Amino acid sequence: MELLPNEKIILVRRRHWFKLFESMAGLGFGIFVALAAPLIVSAAYPEVFRGFTHEILLGAGLFLQLFAVALFLMFADYYLDVWMVTNERLVFVELRGLFSRKVSSVNYRNIQDVSAEVKGIIPTLLNYGNLQVQTAGEFHEFIFKDVPHPYELKDKILSLHNERRNQDRTT
Repeated sequence: MELLPNEKIILVRRRHWFKLFESMAGLGFGIFVALAAPLIVSAAYPEVFRGFTHEILLGAGLFLQLFAVALFLMFADYYLDVWMVTNERLVFVELRGLFSRKVSSVNYRNIQDVSAEVKGIIPTLLNYGNLQVQTAGEFHEFIFKDVPHPYELKDKILSLHNERRNQDRTT
């Protein structure tokens, strides 16, 4: 993504860190089950698994490799989904698959409405939620999902929108 002449990045946002932690916790539980289940079952029924130790270790190793790939994909999706607020526009960069990404932008003059929403106990305590930007352009709706400090971000976007509108009126 290239910046326009005289364009400056004001804010860069990603999803809240808790969303990454949440998905990794589920993956961690899967890793625990993949490693613990064969050990527990082989300890409970040693006669069934006698002679299959190498196969069990191989299966656990394959599961760990799959979990490592899933962990990488989760982190890449978290890190490469970026929302940027510049002095000229909003830019949305979204990873769609490992080798595909979508970049969208909206100028402040095309923004019609900005709303923030925080739902739930954990999002309220950690102060993250969704920010929805309604536009008059080709894409009617942009959503900042699980973004930290959504109300502050909404105020900043509206402030920049009003500044741009005032500049357009004076020129």
